[in-house]
Amino acid sequence: MKINPLKRIKKFLTFKKIILLIIIIVAGSFWYKHYFWKSTTATYTNITSKVKKSTIENAIKVTWTAEIVDEQKIRFNQTWKVAKVYFKDWDKVKKWEIIAELDLSDVNNTIKQSEIGLENSKITLQELYEWKDKSQILKAKNDVTSAEQKLILSKQSLEDLKKEAENKINSLNTSLKEQELTLNNTLKDAKNSTTVNQDQIDQAIKDVADKQDSYEFAKKDLEDTKVSEKQSIIQTQSSYNLKVTNAIQNIKNAVIEAETIANDVDDMIGITDQSKNKLSYYEYIWTKNLSLKNSMESSYRQVINKKAKVSSLVNSIDPLSVDLNSLLECLDSTKDLFNTTFQLTDNTYNVIWNSVTSSTFTESQLDSLKNTASSKRSTTQSRLSSIASDISTIQSLESPSVTQTKSDNTIKKKDQAVTSAAISLDNAKQTLKELQNWIDIKNTDKWISVVKLQNTYDSAKKTLEETQNSYNTQIQTKENDIKDQEKQLVVTKQTLTETLEWPTSEQITKAENDIVKQELSLESAKKNLDKYRLEAPFDWVARKIDFKVWDNITSDEEKYVYIENPNLIKITATLDQIDIAKVQIWQKTKIVFDSFSDKEFEWSVQEIDSTPLETSWVTSYTVTISMDKWENKIYSWMTAKVSIITESKENILVIPTAFIEKSQNRSFVLVQSWTWEEIAEVVTWLSNTSNIEIASWLDEWETVIRKVSVSASSWSTSTQKSLFWGPWGGWWEPWWWNSNRSSRNWW
Repeated sequence: MKINPLKRIKKFLTFKKIILLIIIIVAGSFWYKHYFWKSTTATYTNITSKVKKSTIENAIKVTWTAEIVDEQKIRFNQTWKVAKVYFKDWDKVKKWEIIAELDLSDVNNTIKQSEIGLENSKITLQELYEWKDKSQILKAKNDVTSAEQKLILSKQSLEDLKKEAENKINSLNTSLKEQELTLNNTLKDAKNSTTVNQDQIDQAIKDVADKQDSYEFAKKDLEDTKVSEKQSIIQTQSSYNLKVTNAIQNIKNAVIEAETIANDVDDMIGITDQSKNKLSYYEYIWTKNLSLKNSMESSYRQVINKKAKVSSLVNSIDPLSVDLNSLLECLDSTKDLFNTTFQLTDNTYNVIWNSVTSSTFTESQLDSLKNTASSKRSTTQSRLSSIASDISTIQSLESPSVTQTKSDNTIKKKDQAVTSAAISLDNAKQTLKELQNWIDIKNTDKWISVVKLQNTYDSAKKTLEETQNSYNTQIQTKENDIKDQEKQLVVTKQTLTETLEWPTSEQITKAENDIVKQELSLESAKKNLDKYRLEAPFDWVARKIDFKVWDNITSDEEKYVYIENPNLIKITATLDQIDIAKVQIWQKTKIVFDSFSDKEFEWSVQEIDSTPLETSWVTSYTVTISMDKWENKIYSWMTAKVSIITESKENILVIPTAFIEKSQNRSFVLVQSWTWEEIAEVVTWLSNTSNIEIASWLDEWETVIRKVSVSASSWSTSTQKSLFWGPWGGWWEPWWWNSNRSSRNWW
């Protein structure tokens, strides 16, 4: 029986055999291709570079020609008065020496005011953050009470002064009218009498009148001196009592403040057993500060003991009869108390700073304690300054007895002057009497009286005017003082209100914004300083200076300093409107001449011409750079490559730009770490064509890697692979990358 071949094949090739045959064919093909097909697989080599510190500069680069010039003229770019000129015509100058200065008073005042404003803004913000304790509230209330009492006394004093002025001026007016009437009657009587006009008699009469005036003036001066010395003693005694009373009150306030600070420190860090048991974080405070514990306890006890001593001393002082030596002793003890208190608060700050945190004693609690300790230390320093001021004030006081002695000596001298004037008057009258013995003049006494009355009247009129002016000045001064005291009362009441209230978020934001505003103002003021100085751009001779001290420099006035230099080279370049906006006067430049390619000259931009040049619809501007060629043989029309530095950072971490891989707006590098390689995300900043700044995540002298292909397969296109090129091509980012993007040890 004949069997069909197809059926025999079908019977032989079962399903399992077919599957096995397919597997053998595929495996054989892969084996042949892998071991026998002639091809080259892609291989890579590592290029490494060290992270190092270097300088990155970006510059506007132009090529231009040089020109030899004999001199350069420079001028102020600021209008104001010339305050100082340091050189004369034909004086030698050195590079960067200041040739002249405008008046810096305003700009220095602006800087000082900005600094004061910034410090005040910081203090205001700090005060908003600080806890208002009882002593601060008490002080604010005392300030309001003191301001109110001071205002009441000043108003009463003003009313008394006005009454005194009114009575005094009325009295002087009445006296002046009486003297005028007497003078007119005496003059009329004298004119009706016969008078012999003889020179000797007239001179004698005049001399008597003058001596009489001198005598009256001396007596009046004596009386005025007695009155003024009496007022001076009263004012001195009042000032003395006020300063002593203020010093005693400040000592009492200081005692309260020292006790409050000591108790607050005890509450913060647990010096006493009672406070220690209340603190849940006691062990964390003292864990690293055991060496200071005995010192802190000793300082605390000293504060308590010295506080008691000062309290005893100040309570023993009789306010009605104060001994300056006792008061100074009390102030010295108060100063010693606060020196010890400052040591306590300073050690407290150090103890809190070295404290450790835990789950029950958090960083925010520790920061709060730090702020409180810092505030107590600042309060102690302020009180020390106040005590030192009180000591200086008391030391400068003069005892009322000494003042009285000086006053008595002054009055004694005036009394002696009256005696001398009386003797002179008697001598003059004796001389006149002797003349009258041989010349019969009947009305001499009347004319003497006329002259005397006229002098007295003139003197009284002058005294009235001076008294009116004096009282007007005193009244105006007191009225101004009252206005100032009313303003101060408003301020103290506002301070009390703010002390009793918590600061709002708007107040804190306003205070923070004010700090930023003051910082910007200070920075702007400091930048303006350079505009007020004219500096020599190179060494040589100032041939001519157009201006002198106190000249006013105006914007349309062309006054220059002409500096001669036979070695001066000028390079004039043109920049387009985009580049010119990046250039400023005195901006650093680097110059390389084709003839001296191995030398680099550093100079600066001297002049920018704001007049535009238009060529083929392109607008450009002229920039002039002047430099000293020194001993180099540089001639006109030599070509120079000029780099005007627009950005520059020194001593920064850099790597070659080619080592950075970019993906999804992020920057990565491959870092060699001992025996393996790791990927690190970095933050970059300034860059140029060769290097790029690394702002974070890499350290100096670390090694970064760049992989470069050195051969390619014959059957596939080879390219330099990305650091993160996946097995299926394209960007490959591990699933754990997003949760570890800031860490370099995530594998």
